[in-house]
Amino acid sequence: MKVPDIPKIGDRIINEKGITLEYVENKKWMVVDTEGYVRFKRVKEYPNIGDQLDMLFHEIENTGTISADGNWMTTIRNIKSSYPKPEENT
Repeated sequence: MKVPDIPKIGDRIINEKGITLEYVENKKWMVVDTEGYVRFKRVKEYPNIGDQLDMLFHEIENTGTISADGNWMTTIRNIKSSYPKPEENT
């Protein structure tokens, strides 16, 4: 296993046990496809709460309701499907 001298976000290595790790932030490597990794990746991609509330506000203002096809739901669904929980990988 060769760890890069200056790793970049997204760099991956496979350790001696065959486990894939990803460099996710300053001095932090995470085991890929674990619950903690998925949670970390989702949180990084979710829009901030203010932006999410704004999406919901505009949908309600424009349509009178929240739908499964609205901007907020589509955004959140795409992030969740990009990083499925480990038990959802099977």
